[in-house]
Amino acid sequence: MVPLYRDAQEKWALLMKTTLAINGSYFNTNRMVKQYVRNSYYPEQLIEPAKVDEPTYAD
Repeated sequence: MVPLYRDAQEKWALLMKTTLAINGSYFNTNRMVKQYVRNSYYPEQLIEPAKVDEPTYAD
């Protein structure tokens, strides 16, 4: 990253803009606060057991 920033700042800026555009939808304050509240205050209540229909086999 440092050589790219030092030698080609335009390419570095494009890389940073692209990275923010791709990851910005996931790394945002709204999601982080919701995740913090869910994990800190309601860790077990929001975990639902998997609803999987297991096949029954005849012996």
